[in-house]
Amino acid sequence: MGSAAAVAGSANEGGGSALRFDGLHACTRVGSQLKKIYVGNLPWSTNDTELRDFFSAYGEVHSARVITDRDTGRSRGFGFVEMEDADAQRAISEANGASFGGRNLRVNEAQPRAPRPPRW
Repeated sequence: MGSAAAVAGSANEGGGSALRFDGLHACTRVGSQLKKIYVGNLPWSTNDTELRDFFSAYGEVHSARVITDRDTGRSRGFGFVEMEDADAQRAISEANGASFGGRNLRVNEAQPRAPRPPRW
């Protein structure tokens, strides 16, 4: 497996922005800003693909995830979408209040999760 620098260098050869890897899972584009969007009031039946498809009308979606209950696996009725900053701003302004699956979406910029005490 190559180093993050080698992967970032090869990702930049085509003239696009380089990729930066933080740890095992996080990847961000160098030179562009991704914004995380909170999407609430989702129909219970919504899956990641449907969420991605809906927001792709506003620009390139880097990730889309419906949050599920860890015990039952059922949707919790909200999710998160990551998009480039300009596309995210457009999505927030245009999709907030939009109808999706018979429900009016609540869309805004995601806020950092508040620290929680350790679970014992």
